[in-house]
Order: sequence, then structure tokens, then C-alpha cells
Amino acid sequence: MFCPDPGIGNNWTVARISSEKECYVDFINLLVNIMLVLMTFLLISWQKCMKIQKKDRELVRYHEHTSRWILMLCLLCINLIECGEAIMVNQLNDFPKLHNVISPFSSLLSSVAAISFYHYVERLNRPKLLLLLFLFWPIAICIKLAKLITLYGMGFNIYHLRLEVAWATTIVYSLLTAIDATLLVVQKYLCDKPYHKEPEYKFDLSNIQYLHPYVNLFSRATFSWLLPLLKLGYQRPLELADLEGLPEDEKADHQFRRFNEVFMKEKESAERQGRQISLWKCYWFTFWRTLFVGGIMKIMGDIVNLIGPLSISVILAYVASVKDGSLPHGTAEKPYYPTSWEFLQNGFVMSVVVLISTFMQSTFSNNFNHLAIAEGTHLRT
Repeated sequence: MFCPDPGIGNNWTVARISSEKECYVDFINLLVNIMLVLMTFLLISWQKCMKIQKKDRELVRYHEHTSRWILMLCLLCINLIECGEAIMVNQLNDFPKLHNVISPFSSLLSSVAAISFYHYVERLNRPKLLLLLFLFWPIAICIKLAKLITLYGMGFNIYHLRLEVAWATTIVYSLLTAIDATLLVVQKYLCDKPYHKEPEYKFDLSNIQYLHPYVNLFSRATFSWLLPLLKLGYQRPLELADLEGLPEDEKADHQFRRFNEVFMKEKESAERQGRQISLWKCYWFTFWRTLFVGGIMKIMGDIVNLIGPLSISVILAYVASVKDGSLPHGTAEKPYYPTSWEFLQNGFVMSVVVLISTFMQSTFSNNFNHLAIAEGTHLRT
């Protein structure tokens, strides 16, 4: 049911053998992804039913937390591209194949499940549960390597999007495996005296309302950590006590120590060289990291803002191709698989790209404004 290919017939040709190999690999991929989704569902259900709660206002962040989130978000984007390519292949070929669509969407669900699983493991502070992901990533790598071998056997080259997506997914899975292996070595959570009991990656947020430096990458980018405060403001008028509590790094004493350290070095350098002290140099060396990140966000926001106007011509060209019937079309003997450029020339794909770029532009702009205002406040103090 999952692997029939009516367009090839019953003859054991190279096309049939390659097609069935790809189908079997996709079927194994589907089973592994379903297992991860089920385990994530069980973990969330267990946490909800048993009412297991972390200590009040205690936040846990494991080793390479931000790197893991960046890779998982990249994996999510790759899965979206894979799903779009699968839909496009089924639409432009005479004989649609079920496994072409089901397997990519199962990978998308497994990526969402992996993000949720890691989030709940951190909330519960149960690092041993990460062994599930540590086993999942190598299995996924083996499946993708089998997929790559199958695709090369079918005559794919580096210009085909399906092959590029398979390589990109394999690389991301490998990096996630390396992060989990590093976490196993650093945290030593399988030992009798695991490192995870040490407080170096725990944050006591009992008297802190400004959570931006401590939350995960997604919450930091979307400012979703403000939702409890907004909900409280909806229920009743906010009071000063609801807004009190800043991290030590955000207080005036810390900012003064940062600036004073740079200022004293600049003062010694100016005395040796017989020149005046440059306050601009002190400002730059004190806040250059945040200013640099803010500048990158501003540039990225302006770049993605150009995607919408530039995509109009591509969408109009696609509409014209649909009307005159000049779209590429595959047959049973010679199926069609798009290249990266052909994928981007699809009007539906470009519509999704424009939608995502709009969200990205808003995200970059909001974070740039936040960094600029925050560093301006630090500078004034």
C-alpha cells in the first residue's frame, strides 16, 4: 500500500528497483519519526498528569543550549523545504507517490517533537531523558545516508533539490549528535554523581521579571516570555511590584564596572601616548558586541524586506506558465524532480517565502529596536 508504483509496471527495471528502494527508506524514516512523536507525547502527558513541576522560578539551561536551538530551527526550515519539494513532485508527475509526501511531513513533525521534547526535558531537569534524542539522531543519520545512496543510484546530481536537502539534513543531524555527545561528556548525567546537580547552569529567577537573557532562542526572538506579564495585565492593572526585579547584568552597578574597566585601560593608554582620553573609544569597546549584533539584525531585516518586491516578477511568470501550459511535467519512465532554481520559480513556494520573510523582517526589526533601546539605557547609566 505504501510503496506501489503503477507507472512503472511489473518489470524489474532499474527505475522500479530504485523507486522501491527509496520507498522502503522513506517507510523506515516514517516509523522512526512516529516513535519520536509518540515518546514526546508520552513525556508531555506524563508531565501534565503527574503535575511534575520545577522549583518556583528556577530556570535550567544545558550545555550548548543556544546552538541546539539554532540547529533545530534550521532543521525545521529544511523540513519545510522538503515538504514543499515533495508536493511539487507529486503535482508535476503523472503518477503521484504516497511516500514522497508522507515521509517529509513525518520528518517535519519529528523536528517539532524534538524541539518540544528538549524544552520539556529542560523544564523537568531530567537530562537522562536526552538519551532518546542521542539515539534518534544517529538513526536518522543512517536513514539519510541510505536515502543519499538511493538518490545517487537514481541518477540525481548536486543540482537536484532533493539531494541537497538530504545532505543538509544529514549535516544538521550530525551536528546535533555532536552536541548531545558533548552534553553527555560535560554534564556526565549517566554517572553516579552527575554534573547536572551543580548550579552553574541554573538560574534563580525568584525576584527577576526581565527574563530576556535567560529564555530560549525562540522566546527571545519572539518576546513570548512577556506573555505571563501581559496576561496578568489583562486580568488586573499592573503594579510597580509586578515590574520590579532586574538581573545583575542589567543593573547600573554592573554597567558602571564594565565601563570603568575599559575607561581605566584607555586612561593608561592615553597617558603613555600623551593624548586625550577618547570617550567614544570607551563606549565602543564596552558595548561593541551588542552594537555589532544589532547592526547585523538591522541589515538582515532590510535584506529580507526586499524579498517581497523581488518575488512579484517570479510569481507573475509562474502564473503565465500555468496559463500557457509550459510547466515541466514528468512521466512514469522519466519522472520530474526540480532543481533548486526551479523550486524557487514556483509561485506557491515564493508566496510561502514572502510570508516567512515578512515574519523574519518583523522579528529582526523588533530585536534591533530592543537591543538599541537596552544598550542606550546602559550607556546613559
